[in-house]
Amino acid sequence: MPIKCWSISHFSTAFPDYYRSPYLEARLNRILRNNVVDLNNSRLHQSYYTALSRSASAAGTIILQGFDARKITGGASGALRQEFRELEILDDIVRLRYDGKLSSTVIGDRRNTLISCFRKWKGDHYMPSGLHKAIRWGKADPFLESNTGDIPWRILDRTVKDLQSEADSKAQVVTANKTSPVSPTAQNLKRKSAMLEFSPTAEGIHKKLKATHFVDETPSIVLSTPKGTRWRNNSCAYDAVVSSLFAIWLDDPTTQSESFNNLNSQFLGPLANGFARHHDGEFTLDDVRDFIRRRLQRSAPDEFGWGREASVHSVLERVLGSDLPILSSNLHCPNHHPVDRRQLTVQNCLITAGTDRAGSVQEWVDIFDNTRASKCHICDDFLVRKHWFVHNPVLLAFNVSANIQFINHSLMIPINENNFTYKLRGIIYHGESHFTARIITPAGLVWFHDGMTSARMEYDGILSSLDDMCSCRSKSATVAIYAMTGT
Repeated sequence: MPIKCWSISHFSTAFPDYYRSPYLEARLNRILRNNVVDLNNSRLHQSYYTALSRSASAAGTIILQGFDARKITGGASGALRQEFRELEILDDIVRLRYDGKLSSTVIGDRRNTLISCFRKWKGDHYMPSGLHKAIRWGKADPFLESNTGDIPWRILDRTVKDLQSEADSKAQVVTANKTSPVSPTAQNLKRKSAMLEFSPTAEGIHKKLKATHFVDETPSIVLSTPKGTRWRNNSCAYDAVVSSLFAIWLDDPTTQSESFNNLNSQFLGPLANGFARHHDGEFTLDDVRDFIRRRLQRSAPDEFGWGREASVHSVLERVLGSDLPILSSNLHCPNHHPVDRRQLTVQNCLITAGTDRAGSVQEWVDIFDNTRASKCHICDDFLVRKHWFVHNPVLLAFNVSANIQFINHSLMIPINENNFTYKLRGIIYHGESHFTARIITPAGLVWFHDGMTSARMEYDGILSSLDDMCSCRSKSATVAIYAMTGT
């Protein structure tokens, strides 16, 4: 029950700490200035924190009786120190990534994996600057490494009825006297059918369950699988492009929608709007693909005829066109003889120039020239066209169908003495008159998509552990798509 407590000038309503619920708390913080707490029976320092953190001010905190101060002054436990240490390392990772100084080898989809990669890069003795002395580690109090081993998993593709029959056959139920066993509900089974099932390889991983509860010794976890489109009417080029761009758009729908529209309001902006309407449940992703396909058909019916095969390069050339110049270039003689230095610009984020001598995409960017058929009128040597970036768009795509032997996981793009970082987010492959794609998530997980087989993507592994990204399932890479970080 609410009680009355004396304020300096009037009576005000207050609620004892034990009476409050989380749902009531938000309203109380707005309407009450007094926080009445009884710390005497609080067991741990977390309880002290929970009770006292609800106070708006020290003057408005009312402690009903004495308490054991040793619970908040006796030092942190080993588990709590480890938690603070890991949070400090994660904070350091975020800071270095924001500054563009984080190694491309630091990648992972779980906290333990990410921290392990970071410590392998920095060394076991590295500690973030400004680390409080109470949580510093050393030989006497080492940093505890958690298990980072990969856990085998598989995608469940069965109906609720199939899961029910399997659960009934495997269930181990202990029934107490005069009680009935508890079976998994249809809702739980429905949720489980949408999960990726994990089977631990380490022995002795068990979870003790209370009697009368369904026993399931297989822990489950939900992973975010990128969405793809299903092939229809020779749509593979559009499938690869739409699935790749949708994964990038999902990073930050609001920011990316604006960035996509600023880059190309004719195709990329409407595509982002379609992604948003799909995200709201209004359209399927296949509907969005068909929408952009019809828009391309109206703009160039001979090139994008409905039901006819299309080139991924043609699709990207339209979708990634820009009102701003992306590249500039001019001709020069390798022997420095004067030539016509007329400067040309490229207003497209699909980069096809400068592939003569590059073995990787980054080398391509660093060299960024190619030999032309025209010759110098003085020395009769072939002229060279030199390219350079003049704008940093949110997306860059590179035609890697010739000469490229390695697709970098990240790129440094120089523009006016500044370097901009781009991360690999998609690769489109071609072979036997068909396009497929690999989608790379921000966490570095690689997923394979072939709309002709299924709209569902297949997990290929972690980017850092895959040696050859230039080929996939008997097909060769033709386009690598990068997204600028920090957008």
